[in-house]
Amino acid sequence: MDKSVFKFIVLICLLLFSGLIKASDSSCRPQGIYVVRHVEKQLIPPQKDPPLSKLGFKHAQALAQKLKNIHFDHIFSSQFKRTQLTVAPLANLQNREIEIYSATETKKLAQNILKGCHQNILIAGHSNTVPDFLSHLGLKMKATIGGQALNYSPQIYLNEKLDYGSLFIVTFTKQDQPKLNIQSF
Repeated sequence: MDKSVFKFIVLICLLLFSGLIKASDSSCRPQGIYVVRHVEKQLIPPQKDPPLSKLGFKHAQALAQKLKNIHFDHIFSSQFKRTQLTVAPLANLQNREIEIYSATETKKLAQNILKGCHQNILIAGHSNTVPDFLSHLGLKMKATIGGQALNYSPQIYLNEKLDYGSLFIVTFTKQDQPKLNIQSF
């Protein structure tokens, strides 16, 4: 091999290794984004930031048990007690700090999370922020009706009084397309 070609190859390898050239930024997405609505809260009128109910604490423990074998790089919660208490058992189990985000800034959070190369991330939100957050991750559904391809954003609705046990898991295809898997805990 010619010395100049060899030097060129070594230089490119050094640049790639040092991070000055990125091999494929477009495919550097989080490994998994786990989104959950807070579990059952106490109903204490007119309190705006109630803690969890006894059942809510049991469900928070169930969530921690379900996810205990996944290493989370970040655990996010809105500023409210009920979301923080929902992810606290898992954060304690993994010795992680809960990172607080504003429930009104789901778009900003989604944009930042999408930069989390190969990370697992857990987000606790609310019945009105979880669907919003998922749409900001770029989830699209495809359907064909009468030979015509349609693309639309998923319509996810969480019932304020009933939906507490759904875990939304977003992963990415090799083409950087988000996929949604919904599980129970």
